[in-house]
Amino acid sequence: MPCLKLAGSAQAVEAPGGGVLSHGQPRQIAPDMREALTLVGYGRFGRALADLLDAAGHDVVAVDPSVPVPDRHAPTSDRPAFRPGGVVVLSVPVVSFRDVLSALRPRLDGTDLVVDVSSVRTPVEEAMDALLGDAVPWVGTHPLFGPSSIA
Repeated sequence: MPCLKLAGSAQAVEAPGGGVLSHGQPRQIAPDMREALTLVGYGRFGRALADLLDAAGHDVVAVDPSVPVPDRHAPTSDRPAFRPGGVVVLSVPVVSFRDVLSALRPRLDGTDLVVDVSSVRTPVEEAMDALLGDAVPWVGTHPLFGPSSIA
């Protein structure tokens, strides 16, 4: 069964198709886990990412206190925003990243995976290291596209 193995402190992810940086305890991620994602932030980039993930067959639940989330992505009692062992994708402005992650931290544990999609690396990864450390696996990514580049 194919899986991702996240290595410890800033090591490359061992996965087919390339590597990104990861941090946290070694962890196996089952392929079915990829289908349930919580997207925090539903601005232009969050909406574009949700549409791409929908098209790929993932179950996307989005939360954003500043922007209305359509029913197809809104949390429900059957599809809560934060599911145990879930993947949480942070798509929020860099200036509010630390505050948002700090507010989410009590909901996260070692079974979750936190992924950011910020184009700015240092302050975001410093925040994830300080607030999540080795207790919650996290991956710092850099998107190779923006909402205006999706046709």
